[in-house]
Amino acid sequence: MHWLLIIIGTFILSISVSNPFYNLLINKRIKLNILYKFIQQYSDKKISLVPTMGSLHKGHLKLIEEAKLKSEFVIVSIFINKKQFNQKEDYTKYPRYLSDDLNRLQKVGVDAVFCPSDDEIYLENHSISIDIGGIDKVLCGKDRLNHFGGVALIMVKLFSIINPDITFFGLKDFQQFFIIKRLVRELNIDTEIIGIETIREDSGLALSSRNLLLSDGAKKIANNIFTTLCHIKNQILENNKINIDDLLRLHMKYLVGAGFDSIVYLEIRDEDNLDLCYKFNPNKKYRIFISGNIEGVRLIDNYSIY
Repeated sequence: MHWLLIIIGTFILSISVSNPFYNLLINKRIKLNILYKFIQQYSDKKISLVPTMGSLHKGHLKLIEEAKLKSEFVIVSIFINKKQFNQKEDYTKYPRYLSDDLNRLQKVGVDAVFCPSDDEIYLENHSISIDIGGIDKVLCGKDRLNHFGGVALIMVKLFSIINPDITFFGLKDFQQFFIIKRLVRELNIDTEIIGIETIREDSGLALSSRNLLLSDGAKKIANNIFTTLCHIKNQILENNKINIDDLLRLHMKYLVGAGFDSIVYLEIRDEDNLDLCYKFNPNKKYRIFISGNIEGVRLIDNYSIY
């Protein structure tokens, strides 16, 4: 069977020439209503969505691998969502490698790639926003005003357009994963949210599209993130009565000394509700959360303690 990667308008499909939609797709500009019809043809199959902002790496490919195992039809979305950037400079410099991304996706055999334009996602004079309700004010939300409101808005739109049975997220962005799970539950959105553990380089550095913005020297400094997370975890497991504030303060000082411009946060929180951990309880599941800046690049990571 011969498969083609067809790029028309803003929707990219890898389909067989024998597919009944082939002639329709090559003769008409793709619009959302055609996407709806296309998906309806696969309504009897389990559909997975892997939402991304492009600049794909092995972490994204792991999500796709898991999606292919758990469903019959995999859609990857690529959309750099300006609503989740609170600084224009951060949005502007976000890495964009669409051609490379499409080549990767063709090789791994996804069924469809949805690449909408800003105008298609955000209509002129749009006014709808989403209030997350407090859990977006901690960790990454403390200094990124409306970031998670923007994440929630694009995800509600993607859920509405694609109607996936399963949606996959990487747990490097654990707060995002937590918020989307709550969003889906509270808005009765019929999709299962699955989180996949962080994929790391040999050094332990979490794979991230933002790593492409780091110099070689900055990358060496960034390797201290995972080392620090491991040290904190081991120290707590060895002595669960350790003073957590003192422990975290010590490691923040170390990271700044190692070359970080700043540490935005280094905290331990309960996985089930994101409440701060002041005293370790071995019967609960905790994660260490960290965010730091190097050469103007914001990096985040987290690590489970159990």
